[in-house]
Amino acid sequence: MRPATHAFLHDNLWHLLRRQAVPGILGMLIVSINSLVDAVFVGRWVGPDALAGLVLVFPLTVINSSLVALLSAGFSSVASRSLGADDPARQRDLLNLLLTLSLVLGGTVSLLGYGFARQAVALLGGTGAVLRYGAAYYEILALGGFFTLLSLSSSTLIRATGQIRQAMTYSATAVITNMVLAATFVKGLHMGVRGAALGTGLAMLLYCVLNLQHLLRGRTALALGPVRPYFNWPLTREIVGIGSSAFLMQATSFVRQVLIFKSVAHYGTAAELAFFGAVYRVYGFSQLPVFGLLQALQPTVGINHGAGNYLRSQQAVRVFRLAGIGLLFLVSLPSLLFPAQVLDLLLPATTFATTDLAQFRMLMLVLLGTPLASTGYVYFQATGQARLATTLSFGREVLFVPLILLIPRFLGLPGIYYGLALENVTYALVVLGVTTWSFRRAEEPVLQAQGA
Repeated sequence: MRPATHAFLHDNLWHLLRRQAVPGILGMLIVSINSLVDAVFVGRWVGPDALAGLVLVFPLTVINSSLVALLSAGFSSVASRSLGADDPARQRDLLNLLLTLSLVLGGTVSLLGYGFARQAVALLGGTGAVLRYGAAYYEILALGGFFTLLSLSSSTLIRATGQIRQAMTYSATAVITNMVLAATFVKGLHMGVRGAALGTGLAMLLYCVLNLQHLLRGRTALALGPVRPYFNWPLTREIVGIGSSAFLMQATSFVRQVLIFKSVAHYGTAAELAFFGAVYRVYGFSQLPVFGLLQALQPTVGINHGAGNYLRSQQAVRVFRLAGIGLLFLVSLPSLLFPAQVLDLLLPATTFATTDLAQFRMLMLVLLGTPLASTGYVYFQATGQARLATTLSFGREVLFVPLILLIPRFLGLPGIYYGLALENVTYALVVLGVTTWSFRRAEEPVLQAQGA
């Protein structure tokens, strides 16, 4: 058994968390920076119409990110469980299947995106210069769809073995490359929005090369075979089944944001919309450290579950859950103690009403409970409980829509804050309850064996 796998099976869970979580958190911060690179450079060096074109294209990028979530969740679960079970035959063609699926899905997105870029941006409301900039940007971005999908998904195979530090290093290299290339193409070579998209595409190509050389040169615990054309329908069905919950959550995220902001615009003024936008950004950014923790939790649960250490995989969820709540408390503390000063960073020279600050504090308090849901959700994915994970994802959307649409009808703008808070608390408690039930169900055969 590889030393890294041995550590996941036997090391103290708190020590394991500390070693794995730090690079995971840093990796999430790096990725969040990368999402701003093109917008910053285009807005500064091309102009507001070009920036508006990029913003308008954002919903189209959700297509690729949803496919990344689908493949990443499925492959990471299979990979980590096969490591724990010490099953090299199951690992052999994981990369080959990933290459095949990435080529099919990424190629389809690239062809459709490039061929219908102008129509898609027009459908989203682009006209005139905004339409031209948006279409030009998305045409080049779509051509690199295969490399984007493969690079982000192949990184999952590295993280699934616990090599989160190496995955972070490669992603940091890609981000720095994107910054340099985008600045060179946009500012130095005057290529405008096409230069920004080209820089992103080349950075994803480099990211692909770094990940693939790591996997193919035997630097991973996975027993991968040589590259060859490969497709396996039962394995694909398992991967898609597990990843469908992540796909659904990612795909509906944009719809959620549209409903939320349309409701705020309907019930509030322009100033209240700006305030909510600032609150939502702080709320979203504060969750990033927990996403880093979840990257470390997935292989910990998957490897132990694959090895039959069901009780240890459950204990890992409890440890990471407590760590997530504690980390979020530290991250949220400035917002809870000094809400006006935090929001002033995004809305300078603004006077905030007491009720607005109270609603901001309420959402930041609710944020502390999100690890109750997220750790359980990762547990279901990592252990291959596809149907349960998908049901919970779909159930959240069923809960979300009536809360956001109905409560504001009675309470006005504050109802949106209360609706979001109620949805998050309810979902966290439901997932916690289902997770506890799943733990007890998994414990029964273990306890029976011990009693025998």
